[in-house]
Amino acid sequence: MAYSRSTITHLFALAWCCLLWGCGDGRSVGKLMERLQDANVGVRQQAARELRDRGPTATAAVPALAKALKDPDATVRTRSAQALREMGGAAKTVVSELTEALNDTDPKVRELSASCLARIGSDARPAVPTLLTTARDSVPDVRRAAINALGRIDPSAQETIPILRTALNDSDFQVRTAAAEALRGK
Repeated sequence: MAYSRSTITHLFALAWCCLLWGCGDGRSVGKLMERLQDANVGVRQQAARELRDRGPTATAAVPALAKALKDPDATVRTRSAQALREMGGAAKTVVSELTEALNDTDPKVRELSASCLARIGSDARPAVPTLLTTARDSVPDVRRAAINALGRIDPSAQETIPILRTALNDSDFQVRTAAAEALRGK
């Protein structure tokens, strides 16, 4: 089997990261958390990616990932939001940070933060007022994620129903579908 140069480079980079940070052991999560604060943006990006890939096995990193949602680099913020989403209910302790991230300048961070809040479910109820605003975002994927989150958190809330009904007429098919599913779920 022949490997492309980019595949070999990627595999080498992964092997190098395993040598530096350790792979598969719980102790290395602490090292990755430290690397989220490194001065080098590439190190921070890789640490957030590794924590994202570890998902629920890295729940100890939830507070560090929440702090990384304010990183100056959009890739670090995006990967941190992805990592928190992969941790599901374990991220319920950082609902306020995820709610703040709904106002991020990067639409992918807003979308992933809403998606994470959806996975948290009813424990993310404090995010509903901000999600109501996010459901009117100019980016369809962000609107869809916000509508989905509202549907999973509390679709029968008085303030949620009008937004979900309005979203049934959205210009984007996926947003309309998310709204219909949320309303059907009540």
